Amino acid sequence: MTDAADVASIIAGLPRRKFRISFVLLSPLVIAFEAALIVALSAASGPAYVYGFGGPSSEFDLTISIGIITALIFVLVSHARGLYDSAPLLGASRAFSKVATSWLFAFMAVTLLLFILKLGDKPSRGAMIIFYFTGFAALLVGRKLLVYLLGRAFKAGVVGGRRTVLVGTQDQISALNEDSLLRHFGVEVIARFLLEQPSGNLALSKSELGTISRAIEVSRAARADEIALAVSWHDERRLQLLREELRVLPIVVRLLPDRAVGSLLQSAAFGRRRANSIELQRAPLSGIERLQKYVFDVVGASIGLLLFSPLLLMAAIAVKLESPGPVLFRQKRKGFNGQMFTILKFRSMRVQEDGPVIRQAQKNDDRVTRVGRILRRTSIDELPQLLNVLQGDMSLIGPRPHAVAHDDYYSSLIAHYAFRQHVKPGITGWAQINNCRGETADVEQMRRRVEHDLWYIANWSIMLDLRIAFITCFAILKKNGAY
Repeated sequence: MTDAADVASIIAGLPRRKFRISFVLLSPLVIAFEAALIVALSAASGPAYVYGFGGPSSEFDLTISIGIITALIFVLVSHARGLYDSAPLLGASRAFSKVATSWLFAFMAVTLLLFILKLGDKPSRGAMIIFYFTGFAALLVGRKLLVYLLGRAFKAGVVGGRRTVLVGTQDQISALNEDSLLRHFGVEVIARFLLEQPSGNLALSKSELGTISRAIEVSRAARADEIALAVSWHDERRLQLLREELRVLPIVVRLLPDRAVGSLLQSAAFGRRRANSIELQRAPLSGIERLQKYVFDVVGASIGLLLFSPLLLMAAIAVKLESPGPVLFRQKRKGFNGQMFTILKFRSMRVQEDGPVIRQAQKNDDRVTRVGRILRRTSIDELPQLLNVLQGDMSLIGPRPHAVAHDDYYSSLIAHYAFRQHVKPGITGWAQINNCRGETADVEQMRRRVEHDLWYIANWSIMLDLRIAFITCFAILKKNGAY
């Protein structure tokens, strides 16, 4: 069990979010800058040779093409050599010689390509020489300027890393400092939790379980981006136990190098000295996938509200006229990562339960009003949740959120029940179109629903969401367990 007062005090002391340049954007920004610089210098080399030295002009399209190809090769080579890693970008390691050799390789590769394609006589040789030397100087000066500016921004706190909860033993955490964590791993520690020193036990102690539970609560409350573990890599059993406990979180779990591995990585024998960590658990959806789902939700919910606005108005009037009480029913639910939100529905019952004990709607339930029965049969009562989608609490497609009382009950009976919260809850989902809708009279019915939800999370794609949305339009016309 966790100490609620202890967790509350930790949460109160957490640093507030503020606008800063995300650490993960540093590499793409530098790549974009250097690529644009190379293309611009290539385009300018022809006119510079003509007006500066009176030489013959080159075709503008050709110089642009040469610049794009050179930029692509330079970026790929530089990325492979670690020039866009955090350490060289923030000045933790010298990389100017690698920039120079990468530029030489890119230029020679393009020259060879022009020769192979028999285009060597097309571009002006003078323009190519200007392009090489100006590119060489501009990339070195530009990289030096970028390192200086990024270093100043880093010291001023303008650069922010991934908000991370650090969990580990005292001996491993003491070897880490916030500056190196941000420079080498892009990690900004918002809270630290100490585990006991390894004792050789086959199970985590009660104290360690309590520490992990507090770390989970704090990471949820602070909306942490990831959990970082600082423990010995040799203790495989402990790592497996920690990983299993942290699987309830839908965020990255990262294993940082321990003292032994860290000392090896800093050895000159490893050359690049890149900081390495192991991703023990990835987020259910990548950044691109989350963006796809977000756009799908916002566009779909906006269109839905526009199309169904007359129906929403008529339903609201019918609910208000039939029985006293509010038009909308509000109830607390657990959403993504266990975050609480208020779900919206058209009121379909005479009661508005929202407490530790909630009775599910049953067949011929006398609590359901006449209008409510129609709304529930046609799923019109769920339409106000389009507002939940626009508020960011729900998705159009995802595991259906249950009442908090039901979550607490079934999580103790069904393994991996909490994994349903690894994505946002949905208005409809894979379980609903597979006849897992309505009352769950026994645990086995809920277990079947959970299995469908977990399959959806593991196999998500934007095409799957479109398929579920299409099938839902026809499924609601059938008598499928909603009453």
